[in-house]
Amino acid sequence: MSQELGRPLKRIVRRNAYANRVINHSLKWVNGKPEHNHIDGECVADFSCCVPELFTDSIEKRMDSHKKLLEKLDVTPNAVYSANNDG
Repeated sequence: MSQELGRPLKRIVRRNAYANRVINHSLKWVNGKPEHNHIDGECVADFSCCVPELFTDSIEKRMDSHKKLLEKLDVTPNAVYSANNDG
């Protein structure tokens, strides 16, 4: 099942290099490595890449923020399913 979901997700993300960078940037932060996105000049959600004291210790809060980002970018399982069944 995860391989089926992964293929269309990669196709959607490849369409937008910015979305790909933002998702990878967010995933690093979720995994405890807050790094500033120098390509697009963007901080992680809690700004801890620039102010380490602000790091959100709760992985649940970081995951919630990441999920909201995916929804904003329309890269969710529902969006992947829709794109995969468009043709």
